[in-house]
Amino acid sequence: MRINLIFWGTALSLSLAGVCFAGVADDCSGSIEDEKYDIAPDLCSRACNSNDGGGCKKLGYLYEKGLGVKQDYRLAEINYRKSCDLDNSEGCINLGYWYEKGPDAKHDYQKAAGYYEKACNLDDGMGCCNSGIFYHEGRGVKQDFLKAKSLYEKSCALNYGQGCSNL
Repeated sequence: MRINLIFWGTALSLSLAGVCFAGVADDCSGSIEDEKYDIAPDLCSRACNSNDGGGCKKLGYLYEKGLGVKQDYRLAEINYRKSCDLDNSEGCINLGYWYEKGPDAKHDYQKAAGYYEKACNLDDGMGCCNSGIFYHEGRGVKQDFLKAKSLYEKSCALNYGQGCSNL
């Protein structure tokens, strides 16, 4: 009987912790949508610190644009990277774009291609399309038309229109 009580208590604690983390992530998103930049950085930082990839991506966005925080490209990049490391495909795309066309002219097409490909591996249509473009043009990777076509097809199958248009 005692084992059951401990088990249920633990399960309840874990369940409530997940709800709290989800609440912080939702609050982070809501504060940005509502343009409440006075509270967004704190909420997104808390979400990111609880390993919510979306929260890290949004915190990176706040630092990139200087919304509610002093603009800081280094912190933007760090948070985009953490987001991608947590398998948030949008964070990977933002990081890919950062290295492709970044604001501080640190262009590295090889890194950009890698981040776009990771987003694609996470089943993100935009990531597949962007990766396809890089293979089509040979940017940061060896030019490979068959791989580009395959990536465009996956992008299209994921309902990303530009991937369909590129076929």
